[in-house]
Amino acid sequence: MLRRALAIAALGGTIAAYAQQGEPYVASIPFEANGVQIRPGEPLHLTLSLRQSARAAERYAQSTVIVEAVRPDALDLVVAGQDRFTSPPLPRHSEASFVIDFDEPELAPLDAQAKDLDPASDAPPATADLARLVFEALPEKTYARSFDLASQAVRAGAGDCTEHSVLLAALSRAQGLPARVVFGALIVAEANAAYGHAWNEVFVDGAWRLVDATLPDAEEQATLFYVPMATFDNEGPGYTLGLFDSLGSLPSKISLRPADR
Repeated sequence: MLRRALAIAALGGTIAAYAQQGEPYVASIPFEANGVQIRPGEPLHLTLSLRQSARAAERYAQSTVIVEAVRPDALDLVVAGQDRFTSPPLPRHSEASFVIDFDEPELAPLDAQAKDLDPASDAPPATADLARLVFEALPEKTYARSFDLASQAVRAGAGDCTEHSVLLAALSRAQGLPARVVFGALIVAEANAAYGHAWNEVFVDGAWRLVDATLPDAEEQATLFYVPMATFDNEGPGYTLGLFDSLGSLPSKISLRPADR
């Protein structure tokens, strides 16, 4: 009961704060192609306009993102389609938490479904299969849920990228796979557009693997570029403070640069 009461209070605070900002939780990020053609499979040379550029550059010290230049209000980066952070998994990435609450009874049916994917094997299910289970467990795709705990998300059967990533982290950890939620920008090559987004990094075979439960089909992900900005590190009752910190790392604008500039 205490967890539920705290969750309601935290959720209400999140909704109120974003209502004051007058922006949806997941927002479009201004994107300038500058005449540069995006070719799937080739890296992008980007300029990210953001206030905390030095802090963001420090985060990329343990990532596959290449930092080319750091200015007071911008970063020049080179990103590939599946860039990720590379900092090693910590014990908490395998544990139940206030937000990633896979120890709650609401998660038991989904956990059983995951184990039934290959009952003869002792190995965890493939991340693609877990992502598909989460996608199907949240049939109502909506921004109206704000930021739910994993148990709330599966009970509501609804959510946006935040609910999908929180629930996938919970399901992955329940299967013995370290997992974390990542916030950043998603660049859609076909639309020349960028959006604030949340996805997962799941630790498999000694390395973090990018997994997106909102887009579980590999064919779709081939035309997408993920720009990780921060991991969701505060999963306790005060998670809204960490949430605002993570969202504050998102750029105010993303611009493409020619590769030879």
